[in-house]
Amino acid sequence: MNEPIKKQNPQIPESYKPETPTLLNKLEGISTDKIVETYNIGGATIELIDRPEIIFAGAIGFASKIGEEPDIDYIAQRMHHYDENHAQFQNPITRMIENKTEPVFDICISIDYWRGKTARWGMMFAHEVSTKKQPWGVDIFTLPAGLYLRVLNDA
Repeated sequence: MNEPIKKQNPQIPESYKPETPTLLNKLEGISTDKIVETYNIGGATIELIDRPEIIFAGAIGFASKIGEEPDIDYIAQRMHHYDENHAQFQNPITRMIENKTEPVFDICISIDYWRGKTARWGMMFAHEVSTKKQPWGVDIFTLPAGLYLRVLNDA
């Protein structure tokens, strides 16, 4: 468990400085992202990063109609749920995924929501993996190598 957040002087909010979460300390140096440039805009730090291809393996689902939500509960159940009474949930996809990268994170990816109501929205529950070769029934989504903007949203 993380240490409680400490304020240096509770009377002066500007002195508030939370400690770096333990998880972030553990991850430092693991990322393969290369920071190309850093921008500070209105107090927010935005990083231009060069990122290699990333392969995600898991469960993907799309809405049946443009501008509607996919069945997110069903997609999540395909990924994680085990139920001995229902054959479709007896081997959750998370158990089938091979070559997960360390550390293993549960990842949720929103697909095409940024297009608004002009696209079929999708959702994926996944793990990052080192190969596209996966067992039948495991969906693959590849994020191509390229330049990306990264900003911390901790609101």
